[in-house]
Amino acid sequence: MAPSPPHDSPSGLDPSRVLSGAALVVFPIAILAPMQLSSLLALTAILLLCASWRAKNWPVAPWAMLAPAMALGAWAALSLLWAIDRQLAAEETSRFALALAGIAVLAATANGLDGAARQRVSRHFVRGALAGAMLLTFEILTRGLVLKTLRGFIHPDAPFLFSTAFNRATAAIAILVWPLALVLLRRRAWRRTALLPFLWGLWAIAGLDKHASAIAMLTGIAVFAFSWFSGRAAAAMFSIAAILTIALAPIVPRFVLEPKSVASIFPDISFSEYHRLIIWRFTAERIADRPLLGWGMNSSRAIPGGKDLEETAIPERAPRGARDNPGERLPLHPHSAPLQLWLELGLPGAALGAAFAAGLACRLRRTAIDREGRAAALGAMASAGVVFAMSFSLWQSWWLATLGLGAAFLIAAPRGESER
Repeated sequence: MAPSPPHDSPSGLDPSRVLSGAALVVFPIAILAPMQLSSLLALTAILLLCASWRAKNWPVAPWAMLAPAMALGAWAALSLLWAIDRQLAAEETSRFALALAGIAVLAATANGLDGAARQRVSRHFVRGALAGAMLLTFEILTRGLVLKTLRGFIHPDAPFLFSTAFNRATAAIAILVWPLALVLLRRRAWRRTALLPFLWGLWAIAGLDKHASAIAMLTGIAVFAFSWFSGRAAAAMFSIAAILTIALAPIVPRFVLEPKSVASIFPDISFSEYHRLIIWRFTAERIADRPLLGWGMNSSRAIPGGKDLEETAIPERAPRGARDNPGERLPLHPHSAPLQLWLELGLPGAALGAAFAAGLACRLRRTAIDREGRAAALGAMASAGVVFAMSFSLWQSWWLATLGLGAAFLIAAPRGESER
C-alpha cells in the first residue's frame, strides 16, 4: 500500500512521536512487566487514533493481510453457540478482537511514516533496546534484584522464583530482537553490529535457562540465513511449512510423540518436557472427539478430563524423586497454538490460522521489499511460530501485543539506504 503523508496534529501529538515513545519503553517493559505489553499496545493505538483524528489523516489498515485473522475472530465469536463456558469464550473473543484492532492501527501507522519519522522511531527503539539489554544483564547477574524488589512492594507475601520470573520476557526478546537487527542492517555504518542483538539474546536466554525461547531464536536465525541466500523461495517454503504444521498438529502427538514411546527412547526427559507430551496427546484425543467445530473459543481450561492427573514417574523414565509428581492432562491450555486452534475452533479455525500464517509469508514473497526486510520478517515469523508451537496460549493479550509491537517496529524500520 502507498504510505500516506504524515501531518502533525495541532496538539503536537504526531504518529512518529507516539511510536517513538512506545519504541523507547517496549524493551524495559518486556523485561520487567511483560504482561503490561498489552497495555502499551492499547495506549499506543489510542494515542495514534487521537493524532489521526486531530490531523484528519487516517491510516489505511492492511485489511487484505488481516482478513484471515478477522475471519478467525468472527468464527471464534460464532463458536460461543457451542462453547463449554460461554462467558470465558465471550471474554477471550473480545480481547482478541481488541488486540487485532490495536495491531491494525500500529501496522497501518508504521507503514505510513516518511523517512524522517522512521529515523526518529528507530533511534528511540535502539536506545530502548540498549537500556533493556543493560537492565536484563543486571538482573541475570544479580538474580533478579530489581524485579524482586518491585514485586516485594506490590506483592510482599508472594514468593519470588528466579527460575520462572523471566519466562515471558525471554519469549518477548526472541521477537523484539528482529526489528532491532533490521534497523542495524539497513544502516551501513551499523551493519557489523547487527549480530550483537542475537548474541546477547542467546546469552541472556541461556543464562535464564529458557529452552523454548532459545530454540525460537535459533530457528529464526536459520530461517533468516536461508532467506538471505534464497530470496523469495524462502517465503514460499515458509508458507508450506506453516500449512503442514497446523494440518498435522492433531496427528503427531498421538503417533509420533506418544509420551511413553518418547520416554523409552529418551529416558532422561525432564518432568516439564514429559508433562508437555501428556498435554499434547490428551489435546489430540479431544480434538478427535470434535474435529469439525471444536469445543468452542477458550474452552481449553474447561475440557472434560483436563484436570485429571496422570502419572509421570513411569518405568521408561529415569527417576527424579519429588519432581516426578503427577501432572494435569490439560492445566489451562495446550501450550501449542496449532493444537489449540484445532481443539477450540475445529477445522475452520485451523484452516484460518494456516491461511493467516501462509498469507503473511506469501505477501513477503510478492511485495517489493529489500533482502534485509524479507529475511528479518521471516526470521521473526519463524521465532514466533516456535513459541506458538511450544509455549503460551494463542489468545494471551500480552503475547499478541508482543507480536503486534514487533511487527510495527519491523514495518517502521528506515528504508532506502540498502534498497535493491
